[in-house]
Amino acid sequence: MKNQAKKVVAKAMREGAEEELCKISENPNTVFRIVKTMRKEGRYVNGGRCMRGSDGRLSFSEKDRGSVWKEHMERIMNEENDWDQVTDAAMLEGPLERVSGEEVVKAMRGMKTGKATGLSEVIVEMITASGEMGITVMMKLCQDVLDGRGIPDDWKLSVVVPIYKGKGDVKAVGRTEE
Repeated sequence: MKNQAKKVVAKAMREGAEEELCKISENPNTVFRIVKTMRKEGRYVNGGRCMRGSDGRLSFSEKDRGSVWKEHMERIMNEENDWDQVTDAAMLEGPLERVSGEEVVKAMRGMKTGKATGLSEVIVEMITASGEMGITVMMKLCQDVLDGRGIPDDWKLSVVVPIYKGKGDVKAVGRTEE
């Protein structure tokens, strides 16, 4: 079923491309319209093989571009946020309360759907679809963290993929949406 769907999609894309090529051969000036549309849609971003660092200099080698990204990511990931150190929770004595199924369900309702997975490749929709079993697993995971058994390794790591916003200098590192 999956392979058949892939074949149908590939065929439709081929037919669409052939139709576009016919239009271009009939009127060569349509190439400029297509390129302009691609630029507006952000499919065509010509950043080239260089990158502008925070000092304004262009870096061409892969090593230099890596250094520019490293510097940028270290700067944005280590920014200190203002915090007045005030919390609304009072200190409790005695054993910790158990994580309830209602708390897990409430937390999951507050999560956005349609988001990319993390390193664990688990999304909210999967936990929701698994029903009571998914809620039970989440309760156990959260309780283990609260009981001091540690945080799962997948929760400690993250992947940041910078995406060009479509504004300003393509080569400038800070013109991305992290």
